[in-house]
Amino acid sequence: MYLVARFTTRGASIAYTAITDGQVQHAVSYEIAALLECKKRQRVFHTPAIEIQETSQVIAWILKHPDTSLQRIIISQDGNEIYLTFPEFDQFWLRYIQDGRLDKAGHMTEKVWSMED
Repeated sequence: MYLVARFTTRGASIAYTAITDGQVQHAVSYEIAALLECKKRQRVFHTPAIEIQETSQVIAWILKHPDTSLQRIIISQDGNEIYLTFPEFDQFWLRYIQDGRLDKAGHMTEKVWSMED
C-alpha cells in the first residue's frame, strides 16, 4: 500500500511515499485500521532502520487520515517475532506535521509490545 506524506515548510512543498507490506481496512468505508509490516529476519538485524521506516509510515497515514480519535496500530512480523506498535499524538503535533508550526509543536510517542516463540 502507498501512503503519500506531503509537508509544507517555509513555503516549500516536500513529499515522500511510504510503502507498507499491507493493511487491515474496513470492508465498507475502506478506512485503514492497521498497517502491516513483515521482515524475514528478527528486528535486531535491521534496527533502527525498521523503526524509522514504521514511523514514516505512521506519519504518512496520519497525514492522509488525520482523525485523532482513531486508534492506530502497526502489526509487524520480524522473523519469529511479532510487534504491536501503538502511536499516540496530540492535536499540537498533528498541527505541526500538517503545517509546520513550531509553536507548541507537541509530540508523537509509540508504545511497542513484542512477542516471540
